[in-house]
Amino acid sequence: MSKRKKPAASPTDALPTASAEASAPWIQRFQLLDSCYCFLVGKKAIPSLKTIVSLAAHLSGNPSSLEVSHVRQMVSIGVVKLDIQARDKVIVQEPMLVNTVDDFNPAAVDPHETIELVQFPDAPHPSKRASTKRILLFQHALQTTTIDLANVPKFEPLKRLKSTSSQPSASSPIPYLNTLMQASYYDGQVVHIETIPSRAARFGDRQLQDLGVCDTVCRSVLFEKIYSHQSEAIQAILEGHHVVISTSTSSGKSIVYNVPVAHALSTSNSTAFYLFPTKV
Repeated sequence: MSKRKKPAASPTDALPTASAEASAPWIQRFQLLDSCYCFLVGKKAIPSLKTIVSLAAHLSGNPSSLEVSHVRQMVSIGVVKLDIQARDKVIVQEPMLVNTVDDFNPAAVDPHETIELVQFPDAPHPSKRASTKRILLFQHALQTTTIDLANVPKFEPLKRLKSTSSQPSASSPIPYLNTLMQASYYDGQVVHIETIPSRAARFGDRQLQDLGVCDTVCRSVLFEKIYSHQSEAIQAILEGHHVVISTSTSSGKSIVYNVPVAHALSTSNSTAFYLFPTKV
């Protein structure tokens, strides 16, 4: 005879009744905080306090579901940590949410203002296992805290920190990479950064017509010449070879693959299938 499995215990099952009533709203807020943190970190975005609170209001439809004062109270309870950094050390990004004030919108935030990053030192990764661990740690912290959970104090706004360095350019990835490398959830993922000096572009000796690309494709493109690496790669693909392009950003790698595909679709009954691997 098979035994019926017991349902999994909820985070508040182990708490006394009185304690559970006071802790339940905090566990809900913590789960919302955790979900927003996982979303931002999973998207390689900076999990700032303001962005997380804005995202929580967007997801829940209620701005009071997770407020700044709630997060600061969680820091006092434990598990959650706020890491303060000068804004000029964080790369400028476009706001993720519409009609919200974002830390990374240069028109909305003073460049000398500091940014508070939400961190979970004991379980920093945005995985389900880490999320479960964070909730259990917070549940235990609720059981042992001496803080009055029914009272959420109003915390003083963070004082501004005067910056001594210039504002980083949005076109430069270095400040953003530096911020990621300092975050606990990104430890060890960026191990090498190399700056390659720019070189003058070289056009190929053979153009699309010389490579045997059909007239339909040649008339459709909006350029007259192709670079040397494009010429060599397109020729190799048309000859049936496997080709991997490793050049800098905006060097026309997509053209290398799109031109032979367009040529095949125009001259035969071929079917094209694109696979786009995840870009990091």
